[in-house]
Amino acid sequence: MFRSLKIAKQLASNYQINKTLIASSQTKVVDRSGKPLVMFQGRSKKGLTSLFHNGEGWFSRHRGVGVQFADMYKHLELYDTPEKYDTIKNEELRGEVYAATLDIKDPAYVDVKETNWNRNKEREFIKRAKAQGKDGLILTQNDDIRDAVVFNQNQINIINSESKEVTASSNEFEVNDSYLKEPAIGYKNPTPKQINEVKRYDQVRAFLVGKDMYVWPDALHATAARSLGISGDSNIIPLNMFLEGSKIGAVSITDFANHTKWHHNPKLKDTITKNKWIKLYANNEDLKDPDFVSYYDQAIYGPWHEMKIASSNDLENKVKSILPKLTKKAQEEYDRWDEENIDEYAGGGICHILADEFVDVLSQNNIDSSSLSHPFKQHVYIVVFDTDNKIAITVDLPEYVYETGGGFSWKKIEDVEIEPSDFIIEEINWDDLFDENDELIDY
Repeated sequence: MFRSLKIAKQLASNYQINKTLIASSQTKVVDRSGKPLVMFQGRSKKGLTSLFHNGEGWFSRHRGVGVQFADMYKHLELYDTPEKYDTIKNEELRGEVYAATLDIKDPAYVDVKETNWNRNKEREFIKRAKAQGKDGLILTQNDDIRDAVVFNQNQINIINSESKEVTASSNEFEVNDSYLKEPAIGYKNPTPKQINEVKRYDQVRAFLVGKDMYVWPDALHATAARSLGISGDSNIIPLNMFLEGSKIGAVSITDFANHTKWHHNPKLKDTITKNKWIKLYANNEDLKDPDFVSYYDQAIYGPWHEMKIASSNDLENKVKSILPKLTKKAQEEYDRWDEENIDEYAGGGICHILADEFVDVLSQNNIDSSSLSHPFKQHVYIVVFDTDNKIAITVDLPEYVYETGGGFSWKKIEDVEIEPSDFIIEEINWDDLFDENDELIDY
């Protein structure tokens, strides 16, 4: 439906890409002549400086896909005149279509025939690519790039209307979230001067990631983890570092540790004191002090290694215990679905109806939840949460189980028997869905 190479060349000209910068990255997101492609992402909010969500950044080669997610109503207006997708201005959209070039050097590739646009299948390929150490996923169609997914925010070079790009120094990274007035600038493997730049009241927030150190000001550890594209189950240690002059006098493991593999790990203290960056910026005598490393939960709960905390497994087990009820409710709504009843269904499918019913069932079982619009496709699912412990999971009955279509036009798949195994339950970082006031973010 969209013209590919011709439009890509035209857009590359319109946005005046800094070819020297992009060429040096040796990105694989290029057209058949080897020129970097301008890729697009549509979001319902204008003025975003980060196009990274939940450890991923999804982009399409076709601007029309961006229009669809920026303004579904405008997308439906333009559906029969697809050439207008490439000329409509952001000022005419409720949200915004963002243009970017992507620095993906070592991607995994998958043809859309293997995924059939099924997001869960795509996520399996993403998971596999990350396990293989790839830095992105490229989806192809007829041997041409269709979509691309980056695994790190620093791989995204946003292009605005003045043809400027978001760039950084060699060890600089950006931390961004809605509660920050402007992005916070952090540093990987910082110099003493850079540590001094990010300190607040003689404290520095940091991650140890393998042999590397990341420091930044102002933002929460969960926000920085999301911005860096590192997940809680990876080899990361979250710290607050306390400075004495220009040296690290002590460190404290933060509560973000309960999302990582290092939570209650007996090797944690030795790993910290032997890290080359800690050794570089701390005095030897301080490193030998038994109190050099402290634990966020020690004063509250007693010995850190004996502490027990609430986890996403607790929520998941609660939901699994009532999956038969959710399944029954889903089957009832599916059986009731009459496509000829335009007044009630309007050809729009039933995912939103199911989500509302699931929230009612969960509420009846004293489980907090809310329906949620998917940020990257026209679909509604639910998030189950525990505000006291700031843990959350998503619960979804994927649309492909019971309906087929797209946008606001869906048709019933006949003779479906819904099973508990059809539900997908996934853990999600609290800060990906809730703001600083613990209010659900509407993407």
